[in-house]
Amino acid sequence: MTMLLPLFILVGFIAGYFVNA
Repeated sequence: MTMLLPLFILVGFIAGYFVNA
C-alpha cells in the first residue's frame, strides 16, 4: 500500500506535464 502513493504522485506529475504541454 505504501508503494501506491509514489505511483499516484508519478502519474499525477506526468498527467500535469502533458496537460501543461
